[in-house]
Amino acid sequence: MNLSLPATLLPAPGAIFGHGLRRLWSLDPAIHFLNHGSYGATPRYVQAAQTHWREAMEQEPVRFMVDTLPGALQAAGAQLARFVGASPSRLALVENATAAINAVLRSLRWQAGDRIVLANHAYPAVRHMVQFIAERHGLTVIEAQVPWPLSGPQAVIDAYARALAGGARLAIVDHIFSPLAIVTPVEAVVSLCRAPGRVPAIPVHAWPSPRHWRLSRRSAPNATVTRSANRRAPPRPGFPARGT
Repeated sequence: MNLSLPATLLPAPGAIFGHGLRRLWSLDPAIHFLNHGSYGATPRYVQAAQTHWREAMEQEPVRFMVDTLPGALQAAGAQLARFVGASPSRLALVENATAAINAVLRSLRWQAGDRIVLANHAYPAVRHMVQFIAERHGLTVIEAQVPWPLSGPQAVIDAYARALAGGARLAIVDHIFSPLAIVTPVEAVVSLCRAPGRVPAIPVHAWPSPRHWRLSRRSAPNATVTRSANRRAPPRPGFPARGT
């Protein structure tokens, strides 16, 4: 399905980031909206695309779900794979990074006594899932005690090194610590996990720049990487209106 949307809804080439781009959103001009992490605003261009797809779905719901949607999702996955530097065959679209972590944790065959390492500043939803899995299977959760204020990236590396010293079945590494708003040295932490006798790692749950998306995939070629892509086009109630 071809999308023909107004070019005026996109920033001009070389546009400077700042107030000049505010017109590309539907935000109330009377407010300064800062919290794009929880419920980010959707750009007008994406709103127009959502409307296009919603109308196509409502014109013929059965045909859309059976004939149009599978190919459209495959095309979207291929485009996203190019963006993040992954193979389309190794990329799966899920609701969000939290759902992805849930799928990974529930897919493993745990044994009582297995250890999971994650940071004390890990994303809360991930922490809750890890605790649930630990209680169900008799696992041990080890927290990498990342200090705050942070003296530098080495403090994160050292915290994970101490936590991994006793071994672990799985390590979870937030690429950006949500409470701290800092980018973690995921490449170095994953290197710790890839040392002989160490564990697989999951760089998880972040909203970084395209550079950081590709970095975690490159630095963790044998790991499971989960991401929240919806920060660029947040989901809304009623979209999609069917098939959720």
